[in-house]
Amino acid sequence: MLLAADIGGTKTAIALFAPGDFAPQELRIYQNARFPSAKELLTTYLEESSSKGLLKAAVFSLAGPVIDGRCQMINLGWTLTEEALCQILEVSQVRLINDLVATAYGTLVIPSQDLLSLKEGHPVQQAPRGIIAAGTGLGQSVLIPLEDKGHLALATEAGHADFAPADDLEWGLYKYLHRRYGHVSVERIVSGPGIENIYRYLLEKGPTPDDPFVHQRPQARAPEIVAAANKSPTCRQALQIFLRAYGAEAGNLALRTLARGGIYLGGGIAPKIVSHLKGETFISAFLSKGRLQPLLEEIPVYLIRNEETALLGAAYLGQSLI
Repeated sequence: MLLAADIGGTKTAIALFAPGDFAPQELRIYQNARFPSAKELLTTYLEESSSKGLLKAAVFSLAGPVIDGRCQMINLGWTLTEEALCQILEVSQVRLINDLVATAYGTLVIPSQDLLSLKEGHPVQQAPRGIIAAGTGLGQSVLIPLEDKGHLALATEAGHADFAPADDLEWGLYKYLHRRYGHVSVERIVSGPGIENIYRYLLEKGPTPDDPFVHQRPQARAPEIVAAANKSPTCRQALQIFLRAYGAEAGNLALRTLARGGIYLGGGIAPKIVSHLKGETFISAFLSKGRLQPLLEEIPVYLIRNEETALLGAAYLGQSLI
């Protein structure tokens, strides 16, 4: 059996997979805050599952850069190595991959009904796909088709590239974040904590008059801000800034990778704001690329609705190990 795990900034999904089968067995979801390290989490899963003596290999999808079999998870504070995980699981083969690499491979496995079209286009089969996912952080990857009909997913840390303000309001946001953090990455805006950063900026700038929400919840978290967008002018403005930045960065990814196979949105935020993503703000920002707007108009944008896409992508890659 193959053990596949998707460790994000907030939660972890773990399951077992039989050879040639992408149906997860004994799937468990854990909140990372319960565990001081990955070792305790995995020990819990091994005790709760029937995996003892059956495991041949494992693949871990991780929210962080994987270099030489090691990953330091920036938004979680855990460090994982292939060598240590081999000892914990008592297997000879463990592979660590970036979570957006796993998501990219997962798009090859999930059924078409798990994709929601946000923008129509004319996808090219043998062209790269771009994957972008806002959640606890902002991840990006590219899936490249190979001549032998296989695929290669490339990891990036593009979410930590510089944020480019598009208007005076965003320039004010940039200066506010620069005072707090120094370097202002796209992730400081396009993520769950990013929504909170935008909200705090608007409060400092001066909230919309007669907005009781901001007086009741000056320290509101991202889910509250999103939920209040229909009744709070300040929350609505925060969400609009987030959508513009998300759309612009998705368009940047399409240009950087020439992703004529489509742009795929993953992560935990997008499924919760589908109606907003289908609105004008996100798509207009995606298309607003000057002379290359006609190219962007040809590229479709999809929302990944399967929450286990990264887990399935890890299982896809792990089939070669068993």
